[in-house]
Order: sequence, then structure tokens, then C-alpha cells
Amino acid sequence: MTTSVETGPSQELNRALRQWDHLVISARSGGQRAYRSRSGGLAAALRLFESARRGSVTGGLSSPSAGAQQPYEFYVLADEPEGPAAYLVDPARRSCHLLELGDTVRQALPADGPGAIPGHGALVLTAMRPWVSMRKYGDRGLLYTHLDAAHVAVHLQGLAAEANPPAELLLRAPDAALADLLRLEAHCRLPHSVLSLGPAPEGAGTELPGEWSVTDLRGAVASDSVLETSWLEQQCWRSLARRPESRPVAAGEPGEGPLGSWAHPLVGAVPFRSGRTRTELSAVRRSTKRFTPGAVPRDALSQALAALRTAVATDLEQRGRLETSLVALDVDGLAPGSLRLTATAAGTEAVNATGALSRDEVVAACMDQEHLRHAGAALLFHAHRSALTDTGEQVMWETVFRAGALAHLVYLGAADAGLAVTAIGGFDAARWRELAGLPADHEVVYVMFLGSGDENGTKLDRLQTAYAHNER
Repeated sequence: MTTSVETGPSQELNRALRQWDHLVISARSGGQRAYRSRSGGLAAALRLFESARRGSVTGGLSSPSAGAQQPYEFYVLADEPEGPAAYLVDPARRSCHLLELGDTVRQALPADGPGAIPGHGALVLTAMRPWVSMRKYGDRGLLYTHLDAAHVAVHLQGLAAEANPPAELLLRAPDAALADLLRLEAHCRLPHSVLSLGPAPEGAGTELPGEWSVTDLRGAVASDSVLETSWLEQQCWRSLARRPESRPVAAGEPGEGPLGSWAHPLVGAVPFRSGRTRTELSAVRRSTKRFTPGAVPRDALSQALAALRTAVATDLEQRGRLETSLVALDVDGLAPGSLRLTATAAGTEAVNATGALSRDEVVAACMDQEHLRHAGAALLFHAHRSALTDTGEQVMWETVFRAGALAHLVYLGAADAGLAVTAIGGFDAARWRELAGLPADHEVVYVMFLGSGDENGTKLDRLQTAYAHNER
């Protein structure tokens, strides 16, 4: 069979050209003009992001993140002279884009109460972008997205509370009207939380921090060019859209207090005993690259765990369903075994007499993450299965939020106590439940390790392959 000289080559050429058209890129054009903001609320929010970047080694925010993926982005809502405005903010690039202004924003927000723009303040919405984590970690990347968003939300809340209180973290404030205004679903995003920033300190003014640029991107075409998604991200989003609908949960009034209740005396009474602030500790917080042999001083461990008692202003009930247990591997003055740190139903201190664990067991339960072999203690966040499955997705994700929020505080507590620390998402949950002697109906949500560290190594979770998920 022969190919027509006239049709065969031209068809092949056209196919090659179509293929090439899929590979080329074009610069954004049109719609990008400068906008002069006169909002003290926006200026305060951008100063917050500047503070949140201090100490970062990746160029993003100084907050824990699985594989340094940081699967989230931020929107700021603040009052301009022309009316309330909605901005998309990119802290790494120090860029700010005006998306909507005036009545459209006003109609998407309550007039007063939680979720309204505070007078001379701002709202900072954290929106999750699951694709960023899932492209590396698969389905489990959705869990990491929620944990990482909890880390960064509490990171921002802590900095804001010290700079210009009140600063309240609202997990039930992002409603359908706000999500529709920002077209989150159309751009494969999920709302996570809203940080309500109080008025900027007197004399702070409306001048934006240096190097920040503001562009006016009002209009659907201009906005979509900034928030465009690839077909791969859209495919990932469709897989999430098949999940069950969340059951609505009524918004609560913000209140300040610890996110749990601890019964064991190992949890110190005073958070951040050194006197350093959360702002100072956030800038020096690190995830250790490798633990080294050596017992953990009990006093230092107690000082690190005291961070669990930190008051955080949220609209959640202060006592949730999340529980915390410590597995002592090598702690001075503490017998090896598992201790329940949270108060039990009977209000008594619970001890799981598991005894010493071999280092091989620890490494195996952590998907062969060898750098954890010599950690001094493991901190497990766990919950009754019903808290994750029987009350709807909203409550399930609020339970996960508590784990991420408390883990972030322990990162700061470890920095305060001079201990090495890291949280991991790649672990065998059933195996840890058995090793720690947890009830059979509990699920392990998150695991942290504390001990002595050595920074001479490589953060393997930053490699392209997810080695803790048995990828090669």
C-alpha cells in the first residue's frame, strides 16, 4: 500500500504543527495595569505576609509543608475608597492583583459579625490548591493539603495576633457567596479559612511594603489568565468532585483558648518559656534533616510540648475530638512506652504499656524513612474513627485542622526548647496504632518526631519522587 504524495506528508506536517502548538507558551497580554491602593487594611495584610516570609529557605512562607509544596494561595479583602476590594496575593513574587471592587464584593460578605471586613482591617482567605500536593503524593496529597493549610493559617494567625490584635481564624466563615465571587471552584480551589485582621496600628498608614506591586485585573479574561489551570489539574479536580457532599455546620462566635485539653504533666504549663514570641520562633523554625543518637532531656521535651497549650482565636469549639499520645523512645527519666497526653473520658491519665520499640519497628512504620531512626520521641495525633467518618466532611476536616494547627505549635515549641523536630505524612497508620497501643477504633492522623538533630544531610522529601510513599 502506498501513501499519497499530496495528502500523506501534509497530514503528518499538520499533526506536527498541532503538537508544537501544544508545547509553546505565550506571555500574558492585556488587562495588566497598575492600581494604586489606598487601603490601610491591604497594607497591613501585605506587612503580615512579609513577616511570614522571614526565615524561609524556599522563598515562600516560613511554614511547614510536605515536600515544600505549599499547596495554597491567598486572597485579601479590604476597604478601598471606592468600596470593598478583593485581591489575589502572591507572597513569593510580592505581587497583588485586584480582582473585584465595589458592590460585587459587598454582596458576597456579611455586613457585620464574623466574616465581615473589620473597620480599617482586612480579611485574609487561605484557599487550598490540592493539585500542587496531589501531583506528587497522589490521593494522600489531599490530606497533606489540609494539613499544610492548617500550618500556614496558624502561622499567619500567630504573627497577626502579635502585630495588630485581634486576629481571629475563622474556619466556618468562607461561604458559597465568597467562593463564587472568587470563582474558587472554577479554578480548582477549595476555601480553607479566613483570618480576620484588626485595625492596623495607629500611624501605620496605607503605604505598601517595598517591592510589592499591585495590578488591576478586573474582568473575567484577565482574572482567568492569572488563575488558569492545566488539563492535568482539571482532571485531578474532577476526581475530588466525586466525593460526598459536606454537611453544613453552623458558624460559631470566635473565642480564644487552646485547641485541646491535656492531662499529662509532661505537657509543660507555660508555652514558650524562653520568652521568645511566636514571630521570633517562626523565623528560626526548621524541619530536621536527620536525628542523631542521644536521649532527649525530659525538661526540654516538656518545654516543647507546652506549646500545645497556646491559645488560638478560632470559631471552633476549644475542645475537639482530636487526641494526642507520646511514644517515648529515648527520653531521660521516662520509661519507654506510650503515654496518652489528652484527658480520657474518665478524666484520668492514660498510659499504654507498650514498652520499648525497636528502631527497626519505628523505621518500618514510617515507610523506611531512615533519618527518623534515632528520634527520641514520637508524637501521634489520633481520633476516634467516628470523628472522621460519621459526622460529615466539615467536621472531619476540622479534626485534621486541629492536627495541623497543633503540630505547627509544636514546631515552635521545639525551636523554643532547642530540640530537633519534623512532622511526617508517610506512615503506616495501622502499624502505629498497634505500636502505640491505641484503641482499635482510632485513626492516626499525623505523626511528629522530636530529638537531637543533624542538619548535615538532604531533605529527601523535597526530591521529585515521594520516597516515603515507596516510590522509586
